[in-house]
Amino acid sequence: METTERGKAFNLRIPPELRVWLEEEARSNMRSLNNEIVFKLSQAKLHAECDGKSPGQPPI
Repeated sequence: METTERGKAFNLRIPPELRVWLEEEARSNMRSLNNEIVFKLSQAKLHAECDGKSPGQPPI
């Protein structure tokens, strides 16, 4: 995989229905699919940090 200024590329396998939803979200937000995924992951990380939980930690 290639590393660029923006990060390292990697393959991601997701269910087809999740990909369709992400593509629709990206289109409505005028983002590329990659930028939509990065945006949503960044938002999830921010919310987890604000809640005092590390990402991936189950809710209490």
